[in-house]
Amino acid sequence: MTSLVLRKSMRAKYESIPHARFPHTDKYFPGYMDEVNKMIARSDSLKRARSLQKDSLDRIEAARKDSLALIHEAYLDSLSKALALGKDTLAVKDSLAAKPDSLSMKADSLAGGVSADSLKHGSGKGSPNGVNEAKQESGKGSPGGVDEAKQESGKEGIKEAKQAKRLDREARKKARWERLEKEDQEKAAKKAAKQQEKLRKKTLKTLRALDKRAAKEQKIYDRYKARYEKQKAREDARKSAREEARESAREEARESTREEARESTREEARESTREEARESAREEARESTREEARESAREEARESTREEARESAREE
Repeated sequence: MTSLVLRKSMRAKYESIPHARFPHTDKYFPGYMDEVNKMIARSDSLKRARSLQKDSLDRIEAARKDSLALIHEAYLDSLSKALALGKDTLAVKDSLAAKPDSLSMKADSLAGGVSADSLKHGSGKGSPNGVNEAKQESGKGSPGGVDEAKQESGKEGIKEAKQAKRLDREARKKARWERLEKEDQEKAAKKAAKQQEKLRKKTLKTLRALDKRAAKEQKIYDRYKARYEKQKAREDARKSAREEARESAREEARESTREEARESTREEARESTREEARESAREEARESTREEARESAREEARESTREEARESAREE
C-alpha cells in the first residue's frame, strides 16, 4: 500500500524526562500538581502490579502444566513397571511350580536306573552284593543332586522375590514423592491464589480510593469552575460597563466637539456678519459723508455763485 513505516515509540523517552513544573498552579493552587503526580504514580504502580500478577499467573499455569506432565509421565512409568513386575512374578511362579515337577522327574529317572542296574547285576552274577552296590551308588548319587537343584531354585525365587519387593518399594516411594510434590504444588497454587485475591482486593480498594478522590477533585473543580465563571461574568460585566462608559464618554466628547465646532462656526459667522455690517456701515457713512461733502460743495458753489451774482449786480 505504501513505502512509509511507523516510527518507533517515544513513550520511554518522554517518560524519562522529569515532570514539568507549574509555578503559577503551585502558587494559586498549592499541592494540586503534587496530587496529580501521586495519581500518575499510583496508576503506574497499578499497571506494574497487573503485569506482575499476569506474569505470576503465567508462571503458575506453566508450573501446573509441567507438574501435570511429570505426574502423567510418572504414572505411565509406574504403570509400565507394574505391568512388567506382574509379568515377572507370574514367570517366577510358573518356574517355581515347574521345578518340583522336574525334580520329581529326575528322582523317578534315577530310581528307574537303579532298579535296572540292580536287576542286571543280580541276573549276571547271582549274588546279593550287586544289589547292595547298586543301592549304595543310587544312595550316593540321587539325594545330592535333588538338594542342589532345590537350593538353586530357592535362591533364585528369593532373589526374584527381593527384586519384586524392591521394585514395589521404589514404586511406592516414587508415588509418595509424586503425591507430596502434588500437595506442595496445590499448596503453592492456593498460596498464589490467596496472594492474587489479596492483591485484587488491594487493587480494588486503591481503585475505589482513586474513584473517590477523582469524585472529590471533580467537585472541587466544579466548585472552582462555577466560582471562576461567576468571577469572569462579573469581570465581563465590569469590562462591558467600562467599555460602555468609555464609548459614551467618547460619544459625548465627539458631540461636545461637534457642538463647539458648530458654536465656533456660528460665532465666526456672527463675527463675519458683524464685520460685514460694520464695514457696510462704515462704507455707508463714508458714502453719506462724501454725498454731504459734495452737497455742501455744491451748496457753497451755489452760494458763492449767488454772492458773485449779487456783487456783480450791485456793482452794476
